[in-house]
Amino acid sequence: MDLSRSQAGAARMAHVMAIPYPGRGHINPMMNFCKLLASTATDVLVTTKVMEEWLGISPTIGFEPKPDAVQFAPIPNVIPSKRDRAENFPMFIEAVMTKMEAPVEQLLDRLEPLVTTILADTYLFWAVRIRNKRKIQVGSFWTMSVLVFSVFHHFDLLAQNNHFPIDLAKRGDELEDYIPGLPPTRLVDLPTFFEGKGRATLDRALECFSWMLKAQYIILTTFHKLEARTVDALKAELPLPIYTWLDAQPEASVLYFSLGSFLSVSSDQMEELTTGVRNSGVRFLFCGKRGLVVPWCDQLKVLNHFVVGGFWTHCRLNSTLEAIFASVPMLAFLIFDLPIVEIVQRFMDLDSEDGKAIRKMASELQ
Repeated sequence: MDLSRSQAGAARMAHVMAIPYPGRGHINPMMNFCKLLASTATDVLVTTKVMEEWLGISPTIGFEPKPDAVQFAPIPNVIPSKRDRAENFPMFIEAVMTKMEAPVEQLLDRLEPLVTTILADTYLFWAVRIRNKRKIQVGSFWTMSVLVFSVFHHFDLLAQNNHFPIDLAKRGDELEDYIPGLPPTRLVDLPTFFEGKGRATLDRALECFSWMLKAQYIILTTFHKLEARTVDALKAELPLPIYTWLDAQPEASVLYFSLGSFLSVSSDQMEELTTGVRNSGVRFLFCGKRGLVVPWCDQLKVLNHFVVGGFWTHCRLNSTLEAIFASVPMLAFLIFDLPIVEIVQRFMDLDSEDGKAIRKMASELQ
């Protein structure tokens, strides 16, 4: 396919790399979503990664996207053939989890224009790891029902209620009535992770869910009337996208709080810090009811957002330079002579003499 475009056009283009789990039931919904995206959005190119074995498969829906908007890009057949996977499904899952990441990352390096977003099946948790290294957005694409999503997302509740592990032959008729969005359900009617192949691959599935929460977007293939109760429960629980939350805040009102990717503090220290920030009454991007907690964000993009009025930083050089570039005043994470609550309030007070002086200096440094 000819991907030659002008430099200006390439710079404006959103290039999505779609990475489906290598199974027809996963590829079809992702391809349908990609075609829907390419048919309704302008300046979007979608490259769908497939195994060489799958190149002949091209699912369609009731309309075709604009020409050249969706393309296939193969990687070598590094996992067992789809014809043989049923013979040893746990081995197939392990290969998907461990052998696909490297060739996908190599493909990512070859694609032009540069990929701006990764769309990956939730079971391909390593796509989030690739995104962490490259600092681009990633969407986690869930192809099963939202009900099954909620069961996995709240799996710890089964253990807390002494419902996992159990012998279904003896206790399968017992009811769970505590998973958000689910009606009372017999344990035997829950997803098949209590025994057999499902039990053998459960740990890998739960690992995928722990990584899923680090994605910027979670995409569920359902519609409201089909699973309204479960969808509403998840919408109320899952964290808001960073920029949706930021866009809703007043100008220069948010304290961005980050201790970097390397520095760690004790749980007692973290509790003291977060309690102080919460008690200050200041909006913040980190934790608590008045703020937003996220596992990772594009720090430079956040610092340049118009609602960010201050940066609580551990003072490493990258963070310092990014804050100067964005003209955001910094609150140094050192030993405080004043109570945390008071210093946070003074730092974020735009009308005080100190607040004005700090922001004037930040502007001059910029």
